[in-house]
Order: sequence, then structure tokens, then C-alpha cells
Amino acid sequence: MSTANESSPSEPTRPAGEGDDDIARRMAVMTRMIVTLDGLWYRNVLAESGPEVALAMDIKVFQAQFRIATRVIRERFGLDGHSRVDKAKVMEEMSRLYGHKFEILEQPKSVTMRVHRCSFLEALRAAGSTDHDCREVCRAIRPAWFGEIEPRTKGAGEVQLGLPDQSGPCDWTIEQPDDDGPE
Repeated sequence: MSTANESSPSEPTRPAGEGDDDIARRMAVMTRMIVTLDGLWYRNVLAESGPEVALAMDIKVFQAQFRIATRVIRERFGLDGHSRVDKAKVMEEMSRLYGHKFEILEQPKSVTMRVHRCSFLEALRAAGSTDHDCREVCRAIRPAWFGEIEPRTKGAGEVQLGLPDQSGPCDWTIEQPDDDGPE
């Protein structure tokens, strides 16, 4: 027996009578809970195991989550895995997943996810956290994530992290190979 509110991970459904406002509110809650879960998890590992172990585990978890999320986004949106459009969509959906304020910049040989407001950095600041430098995590995420997004270049690109020191946005720029496939 099936009801309108049942869904499987591969077949999302919209309950009867649910509007776009309901979906937007639900997404806002989900985004907030992802960031909250990360913070709670990190603080508990920090308390139990110390800063070095907590940082190493945080990096491992984010690297794995970014790889998995990239695969799921590609599957759900029917992306090709080669074009600039693919990279832009993956970066857009990752930013939306975390609730960042962002823009996507496409150039002929690269795609940049420019983050103007990072939900994780805001949560760290709101918690008064001074013992965690998010730049270490982001720098460690970049090679693994970009390698998943673009294996042909082995993840070539760069990340410039201006938000933590308030010198500008955080720019995640991945290179696009010459054989970029469909635009």
C-alpha cells in the first residue's frame, strides 16, 4: 500500500497540495540541519579526541561527502560529466545544498563557484569558534572534489579563500580541458 507521502531516494514525490513555498521552507530547514549536524559532529569529536583528530576527520568526511554529492547531483540532473555546463550545475547545487550565497562564473576554460556568504563560516562565527580554520578544510577538499568533477585534468584548479579574513569572496575555480564536450 502506498501513500502520497512515501518516496524512495530514487523517486522523489510531491505530496498532494504541497506548493513551492512548502518546498522552499523544507529546503531551508534541510540546509540548516546539514550545517548544524556538521557543527555538532565536529564539536563532539573535538571534545573527545582533540583538534588534530577532529580536523583530520572533518577533512575525510567532507572529501567523501563532496564526491558522493557530485555523483548524486549528476545522476539526478542527468549531467554528462564533461562540459562546463555540468561543472556549473554541480557547483550550483552544492552551494544550494549548503545554503551559501553564491554565483557561478563560466569562462571558456574554467568554471568558478564564487561564494559570497558561507553557511559553515557563519555557523563557526555564531558559535564563537576560534579554534577551527575553515581554510584548512576547504584547501584539502579541493583536490578530491575537483578530481571527481573533472578526472581528465586530475582536478586542476584553485581555491581562493577570502571570506575567513574578509578580504573578498571564496572562489573555487576548476579548469576545463580542451576537449570539453558539449557546451
